[in-house]
Amino acid sequence: MHTATPAFRRGFVPSPRAIALFIVVAAILLIACANVAGLLLARTAGRMRELAIRTALGASMLQITSQFLVETLLLAVGAAIIAVLTGPLIGRFLLL
Repeated sequence: MHTATPAFRRGFVPSPRAIALFIVVAAILLIACANVAGLLLARTAGRMRELAIRTALGASMLQITSQFLVETLLLAVGAAIIAVLTGPLIGRFLLL
């Protein structure tokens, strides 16, 4: 039985254009991640009063942390669903 040899073992060398595209995409992804992190920090900083009230009413740090984690996960899942649904459409548009 003959198995396929991976491209990197056959001497595949990416073109300079492919490397440049990879670097640009990685930079855009890094900027997007930093932007999301900044937005999450700003949202948390804006909710300090709510945190103080919840703590005064007896909420434990575990409950508050759990709430923030659930909210963040819901945002991430929503963004992932939107990305999965729109990604192929945008990809087809860019390949035209």
